[in-house]
Amino acid sequence: MECSHQKWYVIYTRPRYEKKVATEICSTNYHQCYLPTRKLVKKWGERLKSVEEPLFPNYLFVKTTPKDRMRLFDIPGVARFVSFEGKAVTIEEKEIEKIRLLETCGKEIRPEPYSSIGSPVIIKRGAFAGLQGVLCGKLNKARLIVRMALLQQAISIHVKEEDLMMV
Repeated sequence: MECSHQKWYVIYTRPRYEKKVATEICSTNYHQCYLPTRKLVKKWGERLKSVEEPLFPNYLFVKTTPKDRMRLFDIPGVARFVSFEGKAVTIEEKEIEKIRLLETCGKEIRPEPYSSIGSPVIIKRGAFAGLQGVLCGKLNKARLIVRMALLQQAISIHVKEEDLMMV
């Protein structure tokens, strides 16, 4: 069912319910659904198995009208719509197309921590646990800048990005 009033919304699901919810949504006549996935090879004991898992755990996209949107809460596993200031967030069609393009490019795609250069962070483990700074680089290791306002100086160190937490 294609309607000019339909918009893409983001649904937050219960953990590991993404595929079940997507299947249920796709079986209705009211909504379109998109669950971006990535292929992985996982090892169980001695054997390797190719699996598909959601690119964005707990999230999927649904195209529907504001009126029909509430019907989605009847589907087991739908927790809520992603919202901002109490209003469900909509995604532009071109953003969905970008994700589809990346998903189908044939290259390895993997989720990354949503931190960017300039983000305030804190080290959560190791010898420097509790140290706050600003993320200044992200290649193989993150580079953390620690500013000392009193001295008007700054120093930086390499840390593992998984040891950082956004402040």
